Amino acid sequence: NILIIDLDVHQGDGTAAMLKNEDSVYTFSMHCESNFPLKKQQGDLDIALKRDLGDNTYLRKLASTLEKLEDKDTDIVFFQAGVDGLNTDALGHMKLSHQGLKKRNAMVLEFCKNNNYPILVFMGGGYSKPIDDTVRAFEQLFLQCSVFT
Repeated sequence: NILIIDLDVHQGDGTAAMLKNEDSVYTFSMHCESNFPLKKQQGDLDIALKRDLGDNTYLRKLASTLEKLEDKDTDIVFFQAGVDGLNTDALGHMKLSHQGLKKRNAMVLEFCKNNNYPILVFMGGGYSKPIDDTVRAFEQLFLQCSVFT
């Protein structure tokens, strides 16, 4: 059984549409409600967030949702780790800091570690200006993953 945790700022609409009839996959997408795609698909758990909410609200919502996901029958987690929620991202509109993304990543990694779930991490969107912010966020993500055991 696969649990998809999609934290790209855009809804995981393609994943939701493709897997809507697949009982062995549970899709969770937490995304900006007023961002592309305009027409959202129905996944198993979709959380649409307001624009410009910042770290604290985002992290509280993620923490409460991860607690609920502990009850899912899960063999592996696929983590779509988009960094397009950064406050410097041209397309994200979430206003997350680098520290906020670092905490987000740690929460997902700890969730997997505490539940003995193997995890596969995917790079997601990132359109910051300057692009160095996107590169830094991905670098931090993979450094965090490298020490995950």
